[in-house]
Amino acid sequence: MGSGIAQSCATTGKFNSIVLQDVNQKVLDNAQEKITQSLTKLQQLKKVQLDKSPEEVASRITLSTEVKPVSDQNLLIIEAVPEIIELKQKIFKSLS
Repeated sequence: MGSGIAQSCATTGKFNSIVLQDVNQKVLDNAQEKITQSLTKLQQLKKVQLDKSPEEVASRITLSTEVKPVSDQNLLIIEAVPEIIELKQKIFKSLS
């Protein structure tokens, strides 16, 4: 779900910095590959009009295994972790 949200944000071209975070690097690598594949397919089917190539759009997304906002200016955090309250609390606590 998080990769789809990141893809949507990257597709708009309106965000300067998009960070997709997960504790597992392999999950992030798979997400990046799926985002590029999805953008390519959507472009081929003319379902989306991209301002750049699918690879360039996907490169707007930085992958990270750490929760560290780049800056606190214009900051928007979208949380899409499983519905485990302890996990959600840990994430939000690390942001404050």
